[in-house]
Amino acid sequence: MEAPFKAGGAVEPPYFAGRERDLKVLTHSAKNLSQHYLILAPAPLWEDLAPLEPAAGPSAEPSLLVPYVNCRDMACPEDLYRLIIRSLAGEVERVCKLADLWERFRAVFEERLLRAARAVEEIGGALREWGEVCLRFREREIDEGELIRAAFSFPARVARERRVGVVFFLDEFQEMAEFDGRIFSALKAAMDRVGNARYFFSGPSLGLIYKVFLQEKPW
Repeated sequence: MEAPFKAGGAVEPPYFAGRERDLKVLTHSAKNLSQHYLILAPAPLWEDLAPLEPAAGPSAEPSLLVPYVNCRDMACPEDLYRLIIRSLAGEVERVCKLADLWERFRAVFEERLLRAARAVEEIGGALREWGEVCLRFREREIDEGELIRAAFSFPARVARERRVGVVFFLDEFQEMAEFDGRIFSALKAAMDRVGNARYFFSGPSLGLIYKVFLQEKPW
């Protein structure tokens, strides 16, 4: 007899069942940028909400970027900055048809400072400013707090610059609890700003979600 449960990978019918109404609500909210969402779930968010990703082809939604970050991949605030940039740059590259955008941006993190500075000069708009912030951090001109604030400020700036909406998925959100509470303060400040960027959070920790989002001054 075939096992009734499936572990790992994207969950698809017939294993995916019973959440169609929830997905319909979330999909509508994402496409209309109506609000931020907190999703309490034992399974990774992207496995359940993959239908929100714009499909390729003539029916694709060109006005919506859907970057995704798994917070388990973060070991320090610098990882947060890198992953947010990589995810969003990849979406800009894919949806806005900008070839090799992330490959050009990687030099900002990986090359020596002189070569990294030259790479920054070749990148335009908000992404260039991202690169300049990274260089300032590498040269110790700014601290981790400023790096974190910059990371959460740029999705809305990219949305404004590219005239698109950004729906940012932060999966396994509880992993951020290992970092300084400044991350949550910077994130909440970014969420309070008016703009075309929205955040979807997923994780299994009800206590953390309450502490970060429902208490008046948790940090």
